[in-house]
Amino acid sequence: MNSDKTLFEIRKKGEEILEKANISDPSFDATALLLHCFRIDRTEYARRLRQSVPGKDPSYQEYRNAVARRAEHVPLQYITGCADFMGHTFIVTPDVLIPRFDSETLVAAAAKEAKSGMRVLDLCTGSGCLLLSLMKEVPGLSGTGCDLSALALRTAEKNAEQLHVSPVDWYCGDLFRALPENAGPFDMIITNPPYIETEVIGTLDEEVRSHEPLMALDGGTDGLAFYRRILEDAGRWLVRGGSLFAETGFEQTEKVKELFERAGFTETTVLFDLGGNARVVRGKNGNTQ
Repeated sequence: MNSDKTLFEIRKKGEEILEKANISDPSFDATALLLHCFRIDRTEYARRLRQSVPGKDPSYQEYRNAVARRAEHVPLQYITGCADFMGHTFIVTPDVLIPRFDSETLVAAAAKEAKSGMRVLDLCTGSGCLLLSLMKEVPGLSGTGCDLSALALRTAEKNAEQLHVSPVDWYCGDLFRALPENAGPFDMIITNPPYIETEVIGTLDEEVRSHEPLMALDGGTDGLAFYRRILEDAGRWLVRGGSLFAETGFEQTEKVKELFERAGFTETTVLFDLGGNARVVRGKNGNTQ
């Protein structure tokens, strides 16, 4: 990738490198990286397909470096610095989990219940993709996001600014402990907590286990540690009848549903993603405290 080449040749060479590195979709990733590095869209790429680019062009050099990183299985979204979710583009960094399509199930379900004027809390907010997408879907909500990582919260704050979402309060700390006493009660709580079993993390795809933040993945011995802790205190932070939506691993939903019910939540239901996998547990606060 040193001599002058057309944009098409540059992209094709990138694809070949990624294919040799066993990247799952080398054509898509090579194209996405080219569009990112050359600051063009697909229409512009098609128009300039046969345009010759000097080997010393800064964008060409940037593309070579980006392809090399992707060939090392650095996630595409960490290289481009963004990910699409619920029709919006979110800033992502290695300090946050990459937003995934499966999580849209939670936002879509929560949006059906949310109403203007409600106060919504997002625990383990990460990039803020759940909370901010919900607030874009349902105008008039007031949001609060918590995360143990201060760096993750900086990313969430940037996303709120970029998407023009407000009002949102951000608190750094361990689940509900991050909140000042006067922060609640909330009308709705949403969360995508760490839920991977500790022993399973080493078996995950290389791009996940080697690059995404461990603290956002490790859910303890059985993967349920954070659900137990959240449900321990959720009742006093939710208004009576308020809803809690929690994303889960598809093999955990029945166990999490049982935890909801033991904690006094009623009308508990399991929600499925578009792939037919159990993805979210939802329940209403039946506590009187």
